[in-house]
Amino acid sequence: MRSGGREIANMLCKKKFLEGSLRAEFVKFFIRKSVSMIPHGEDVIGGIWSPYVSELRNQALLKFSDQYSTIDHRSKTVDDTTGAVLSDFKTIQDILKYRVTKLGDATAFHSVDVSGKSKPLNWKKFEHKVHAVCQYLIEKTALKTGQYVILMFSLSEEFVVAFYACLICGVVPVPMLPFDSNRIGEDFPAFVGVIRDFDISEILVNDEVEKFLKNGPVADSFKKIAHKRVKSLRIKNTTKLSKVSNVTNLMSKITLRVGTLNLENRTALVWLNFTSDHYRVGATLSHKDIIGVCKVFKETCNLNSNSSIVGCVRHSVGIGFIQTCLLGVFLGTTTYLSSPVTYAENPLSFFLTLARHKVKDVFVTEQMLKYAAIKFAPKGFDLSHLKNMMISTENRVEVDLLRKIAKVFQSTKLSVASMSTVHSHFFNPMISTRSYMTVAPVDLFLDPVALRQGYVSVVNQAEVPNALHVQDSGMVPVCTEVAIVNPETRKICKEGEYGEIWVRSEANLTSFTNGPKGPTDSFSQMQFKGVIADGNPDVRYLRTGDLGFLHNISITKNQNDTNINEVSSFQPLFVLGKIADTFEVMGLHHFPIDIENTIEYCHPDIYRNGSCVFKCADYTIVVCESKRSRFYSSLVPLIVNTVLSKHHLVIDIVAFIRKGEFPISRLGTKQRARIVDAWVQGVIPISASYGVNYGENSMIKLVKEMDKAAGSGAFHGLKNPARAYYDEDELDVFDELASSKLRLNNEFVVPP
Repeated sequence: MRSGGREIANMLCKKKFLEGSLRAEFVKFFIRKSVSMIPHGEDVIGGIWSPYVSELRNQALLKFSDQYSTIDHRSKTVDDTTGAVLSDFKTIQDILKYRVTKLGDATAFHSVDVSGKSKPLNWKKFEHKVHAVCQYLIEKTALKTGQYVILMFSLSEEFVVAFYACLICGVVPVPMLPFDSNRIGEDFPAFVGVIRDFDISEILVNDEVEKFLKNGPVADSFKKIAHKRVKSLRIKNTTKLSKVSNVTNLMSKITLRVGTLNLENRTALVWLNFTSDHYRVGATLSHKDIIGVCKVFKETCNLNSNSSIVGCVRHSVGIGFIQTCLLGVFLGTTTYLSSPVTYAENPLSFFLTLARHKVKDVFVTEQMLKYAAIKFAPKGFDLSHLKNMMISTENRVEVDLLRKIAKVFQSTKLSVASMSTVHSHFFNPMISTRSYMTVAPVDLFLDPVALRQGYVSVVNQAEVPNALHVQDSGMVPVCTEVAIVNPETRKICKEGEYGEIWVRSEANLTSFTNGPKGPTDSFSQMQFKGVIADGNPDVRYLRTGDLGFLHNISITKNQNDTNINEVSSFQPLFVLGKIADTFEVMGLHHFPIDIENTIEYCHPDIYRNGSCVFKCADYTIVVCESKRSRFYSSLVPLIVNTVLSKHHLVIDIVAFIRKGEFPISRLGTKQRARIVDAWVQGVIPISASYGVNYGENSMIKLVKEMDKAAGSGAFHGLKNPARAYYDEDELDVFDELASSKLRLNNEFVVPP
């Protein structure tokens, strides 16, 4: 009330509007009449990777060096106790025979059991168990060399035994994790897909998995699949296989079976990775690859026969598999197996094992450490001997992750320097690592405007508050070279720009695989055949599909007793994100993770880890999960304005997904591909959607009109400055019918 009459409280209304707390039912945008400057790149059609823009960057950075890492080549790796050259062995099973001969009664594997009932397994007994499974594979099955076998075991000695038995018999093991009872809807279809694509007839299991497959919730479905197949499908529990009737006769059969084969370059193993969206990515390893991976880990981490190994999580693939099955045999040391089930019940037992056996190197996951911090207060044990706790990451490193974890474990004398991230890839388990780096994580603040145009410009955070904060992913390991390459032109990038990370390494895997009966994927196969256009045509690189850059760092150390300063330099790798997740609008490159962080922190009613931004056809779309059940429209201007001001991006559609329907993976990451697929198919459970703009082409038309009005010929007739690289097209790039296809402000009534 004012002067006896009702009036609109202007300032209060504005305050609530900016806070997103107005009880609004409707919102309408006039982008074309309200935005005076449209951010755009040099090439609105081709983007930052087009030949034209790439050449512009190249000319601007002409005086800078090419982005190649230095390579620390090790021609051989030697066993510290016997002096044997381990890299001369053709296969890992040959090294196993060597270990049995030299270390027969020493402990090879030991399962860590809380009850203390488990007994250590020496090398001779381990080999005997392996031979027992070999006898079954040769005499009781019709498997031929080169055929595939699923190994589905909980972490145990039986898993390692079955793996080596398969290698010795020439069959190809396909390790898979046991079913997650909370994710059967994802795990079982994936399991069936592997059986079909790899033409599986034998599934080797232990007691727990056998019980689940035969009596668990998937038992009926599994029986139906087995009955429908022409080829029989058999489940075999290898736990009880312990007797060998005649070792000499068995060895002669093995020799007859694989003796004439050149095993070194044959497929020895298949790793099956599953993305956060549960899409399968298969990779083959030859025997040569297995030796190469072990060599890289041994030399990079300075491992020897005194380095006890502990295997715990993700034992079917990647670093977890390497720790569980390979390194103990390669080094001739004891491997302690700590089951993830035991860890879930009592995380303390895992850390007590590390302390008791003075383990120097171990592989863990971020989820493991966060779970441990919740379940118990780390104290009462000493981890000062732990020098390398490897935390695998496949994307950009979370800022301050290592410092946060070190703070939790401070009472255990675990130093910050002992925490090391490892940048892993489906086709190379160690591209870079912070293992045994003597310097703290390197923090860089990047100019976001330059980053959107493909440049890496390091700025002062005080001067550029909106700068992107990134931390390094470590140094390149031994026998590995990293090159930063333009993904379109395939030319080497200069310092001062980012590009795709290409890797040449002895730890690279052989190839991508979908199985002998699975669909072919020529694109994934080409990832292993990267050749730098202006480099050596005989050198092949693995194309990772990750964007990043190398950055030279110099550190000056003051000597106490002299005035001379010691200057040391190194070149860490910085990972920005995956190409598959990024998108381009108006010739500018955007990383969704940064935009989503902005959206999730712009209002408390938007869930953390509850937004997804992507480009679909011509439209940039934001899907959010909100704590609200109505008045979504008051959040839309807040989201649009914040993203435009911070990221120079105009959002076209803002949609709100029903509460609890936002797809999250078992590891707590967004299932981005599932959201995009659901949007395209029109099955995404939306509570409300709001149209903001008419897509990228409307912006291009607007820029054209603005340039014409300003008398500038830069975009006259929208002739692209890079038109020499494109086919001429006289058609207008903006279709007037596009606006009719976009429904604005559609409210979907949620049933009570």
